[in-house]
Amino acid sequence: MRELALGLLALGRKKGEAVALLSQSRAEWMQADFAILSTGGVTVPIYPTYIPEQIAYIVNDSEARTLIVEDPAQLAKALEVRGKMEGLEQIVVIQGYEGRESAVLTWEELRRLGRENAEKLKSVLADRVAAVRADLSALRRRFHQEPELAFAETRTAAAVAEHLAIPGITLKTGVAGTGVVATIRGARPGRTLLLRADMDALPIREETGAPYASRVAGVMHA
Repeated sequence: MRELALGLLALGRKKGEAVALLSQSRAEWMQADFAILSTGGVTVPIYPTYIPEQIAYIVNDSEARTLIVEDPAQLAKALEVRGKMEGLEQIVVIQGYEGRESAVLTWEELRRLGRENAEKLKSVLADRVAAVRADLSALRRRFHQEPELAFAETRTAAAVAEHLAIPGITLKTGVAGTGVVATIRGARPGRTLLLRADMDALPIREETGAPYASRVAGVMHA
């Protein structure tokens, strides 16, 4: 994962930039996702069943500069609309590619690029990772300072929805009042995995004395 992250930095990916990911679920999908997040980027998943025009739309809408595809079949779809994706700078193919198209790299080439630039970019990566941790910590402390009771989590739900509002995720808000449901569909039929998380706080007075303690009297996350 570190080599991939360094490779993305060597390609010029900046904090907050999108990297599109066109692949079925596999180990490399997760590796790419963590590498993108480590650079401070945003992963934009694209369903592998999408046709070329849909791929171009998502790449353009997210302003992705790098597109990672699973194999030559997915690469062929991307190349079919390459001329319509003016902001796209390079395509990385996870497996099975041996061609020589311009601005197309293999998975191993991306990793090698990371290794070759490791010394030069290691401090940049460390700074990006630290910034991601700081952002997550700030978000957590924000939630803790502004707790909301059940069925009244309007600010919390809005913040969650804002962070989930990226291409590839179908978002539904207002579920049972303030609930948020995000759906990521796979390319093949199969089981559905449900992850549930509570957003509501409890009617308890906080006495921790923490610098990020609740600012709402009688309400806290515990």
